[in-house]
Amino acid sequence: MTGFSALFGVPFQVAGQTIFALASDRSLWVAQVDESDHHVTPQWEKLSTSDFAVRCFSVTCLRGAFQIVVVTTAGGVRAMNHQQSGPSGWVLVNLPGTAAPLSVTTRPARRALRGGAKE
Repeated sequence: MTGFSALFGVPFQVAGQTIFALASDRSLWVAQVDESDHHVTPQWEKLSTSDFAVRCFSVTCLRGAFQIVVVTTAGGVRAMNHQQSGPSGWVLVNLPGTAAPLSVTTRPARRALRGGAKE
């Protein structure tokens, strides 16, 4: 797939022989490192879908499969497994209390304060 344009100032992540990077439209892309003399630039493949924009991401590799977690610009968290044979779909990760609207204020639970803790 063509159309990859790296987001300026954001570092790439390398796991094994694979490069992960954010594009200027905040989509996540992947490319295999080709160490032959035949390919100077890698073939980029878009991993994220158009229904979310990626703010940041993290990648780990275990036995040839990549586990990718992204935080979207809206504050959501999504995850997927990616293998050379093809990616699985993105899964919305529900982490209670991590993406509360800015208008919501939180206070310490009263039960915690009864034990002698002070605000």
